[in-house]
Amino acid sequence: MRTKGGSMKFVLAFSAAQFLLHAWFALSAGDPRMAMPHLAAWLLDVFLLMVAAAAMRLVAAGAGRCGIPERPCGWAADAAVCVLGLSLAIYPGLLPEFLAFPTSVFRADGSTGWFFVTEYLGWMGLWPLLVSLAAMTLAVRVRWQPPSRRRLCLMVTPVILLSTPILMTPAPQPLVYSVQDLLKGWLLGGRRIVPSLARPPLRTSPVAPSGEGLPRLDDAQLRYDHVLLLVLEGVTASRFEQEFMSRRGGYCDKLRDCSAYFSGYHTSNLDSYTSLIAMLTSVQVPYRAYANPPSYDRVNESPNLVAALGRRGYATLYISTSEYKPYVPVRKDWTRTMGMRDLPQQEGWVKVGGNKVEIGLEDRAATPAILDFVASHPKTLVMHELLFGHSPRWMAKTGKSQSQYDDEYLLELLDGLEKKKLLDRTLLVVLSDHGDRADSANVANYRVPLLISGRGIRPSQSAAMLSHLDLPRLLGHFLAGDPLPPSQPSLLTVGSTERWVYGEITSSGYLFIDNDAGAVLAKRGELDARNVRERFQGQLNDFAARHGR
Repeated sequence: MRTKGGSMKFVLAFSAAQFLLHAWFALSAGDPRMAMPHLAAWLLDVFLLMVAAAAMRLVAAGAGRCGIPERPCGWAADAAVCVLGLSLAIYPGLLPEFLAFPTSVFRADGSTGWFFVTEYLGWMGLWPLLVSLAAMTLAVRVRWQPPSRRRLCLMVTPVILLSTPILMTPAPQPLVYSVQDLLKGWLLGGRRIVPSLARPPLRTSPVAPSGEGLPRLDDAQLRYDHVLLLVLEGVTASRFEQEFMSRRGGYCDKLRDCSAYFSGYHTSNLDSYTSLIAMLTSVQVPYRAYANPPSYDRVNESPNLVAALGRRGYATLYISTSEYKPYVPVRKDWTRTMGMRDLPQQEGWVKVGGNKVEIGLEDRAATPAILDFVASHPKTLVMHELLFGHSPRWMAKTGKSQSQYDDEYLLELLDGLEKKKLLDRTLLVVLSDHGDRADSANVANYRVPLLISGRGIRPSQSAAMLSHLDLPRLLGHFLAGDPLPPSQPSLLTVGSTERWVYGEITSSGYLFIDNDAGAVLAKRGELDARNVRERFQGQLNDFAARHGR
């Protein structure tokens, strides 16, 4: 691999490859706002490649002074630059998602890395590696003379000058951002306060799930024939209250006289899949959703709301306009599940591409299928997991804010139910799965909206502290007249897959712990870190006893 000109040939080749990739993805995004982030990220790519080459050159020089042969040192230096260059090729196509949800690569482990490649990116998403491999091959095969040292200095100087201001802010480049995050943790973080969570003990005789927390619907007289669970993506309660509920003529305004709003409602997890599971089973998954799904997948076989309504003759539908949907909660209990490929490709509907997980049609594409399903069965339960907001590409493609788009979707669905004369028999439940996944130590990201609307519901607002774990009993109240679940004294929470954060929220405070560092990330009130850690460990052990394999 060693070439005349050393690692500098590879630096120039990979810099050119990165420029082509950034230019391609910036143009294909169709959003002029992405031009500057791609340019800034490319400058940081070049900066990293130069720093890596210089560092390896110094290491090789030091090794030579110690008597180590020059050729192996040169090979090692070239190999290090090549590994870095190939690694950088993966991220330019994911830059919009990274800017929306920045994540440190140093917080990944084997499970999250495997999920990223196989489930999120997809093997086809690795094609940019071919561009970098081609550049590397050209650097080896084609004979060309690298620029002189004087010219290199003239090239390097503007890169350094332009990169320096970018380094002073959260970088739009995953590796540089990760280094910044690591340094910030060292500078601001303290010593370990609590030990890492321990793996739950294996149980030879698992405890059978009890279905505790689910409403008793088998013998009750149900007030509504149709139940629609409409799950907004990543909308916090504060955003909902400021942007949705105040919209004149909007969905909330139209149903104001027959709606109950729960302002103290919370998510239990900052990932979608585990949040959906909690909504339907009343069981919190005390794991990061996508780090190792087999560790908790058996919870989907627990007693749940879908199965309970199915026994009462309700046809059930889970629908998402995403093309790729491997993570469907309680998959076996739905009468039908639908994704993008099951929907007609109507002209005018927006479609977003990108990585494997993001590909999908806009949420409005599900409306005709939902209305047809509800009209075709005397009793139905529908859960629609919305996509808008999962990626910033949706706002760029539609030119609409999330609140505007979601409100238009809800109004269109409401109008369709009215035209089919189904509205009076329908219980409408609008809620959100979670808040910002990238900010798992911010308590505001755990408070999410819950608005329940239907004929005969008295307009009201409750500040009771509730969560996704209480949703089945809340629906039992509106469907069958059961008592409302009581306000909870506290709630244990789990952050997102990207960072192993857990914590506790009470009516008077909160505390969040970084499991990797054993440090407290945020705290208000009198909660004790050791006590929170012990309680969460107990929840892990209990979950494993009931739902572990």
